[in-house]
Amino acid sequence: MYARGLISNLIAHIYSVVHPVTVWVNAVLVLVSQLVMSP
Repeated sequence: MYARGLISNLIAHIYSVVHPVTVWVNAVLVLVSQLVMSP
């Protein structure tokens, strides 16, 4: 039971760190695609 809580805690921590990064990467990709598409 303790190990399970530890693993879920670790996953939540990783998600909280990775999620803002994925948001930034997504925003940059959208920006780059718009720059490439524009004449």
